[in-house]
Amino acid sequence: AAGFSEARFLELNLTALTAGTSHKSEAEDRLKNVFIYTEQFECPVLIIEDIHILFDKNRGYHGLADMLKLMLMSGEVMMIATTVTENFRKTLEPEVNFVRYFEQVQLNEPKTAVAQKMIEANLPALLKHYECSLQQNLPGTALRLAQRFLKEKKLPDAAIDLLDRTLSSVT
Repeated sequence: AAGFSEARFLELNLTALTAGTSHKSEAEDRLKNVFIYTEQFECPVLIIEDIHILFDKNRGYHGLADMLKLMLMSGEVMMIATTVTENFRKTLEPEVNFVRYFEQVQLNEPKTAVAQKMIEANLPALLKHYECSLQQNLPGTALRLAQRFLKEKKLPDAAIDLLDRTLSSVT
């Protein structure tokens, strides 16, 4: 088996996977193509954000979830999946045969100084995307406003989302 240093990390974007599909089989065909693509790598690792979406009974993606289960069981691919605790409890925890292939890691919100450094690290990409220049204390201001007005979200995501929405509205 290949070591982690040989791993090839690939994002599985669930929105892109399911966008424009009129039948479940279309999304399943796309996922099959992803699996075929991963075969070229010695140690493929799929990164899936908001994995709970696949297990939400109201969205109808259970066929995709079953395909992911089979892929995990085969050992041909590793996965790193994210979700928030509430969604894990509601949609993933009951999926015992799926969850057993994962190690649960709880990430806590970073301290303010660390969150500011994380925002500063993401800021150049945002500014480049929106073709904007930087005001002197934009990260600090975004951090303070996010803490004050976006209490339901955690840092640094809340501040980065705030910056993203603000920059998109002024450009």
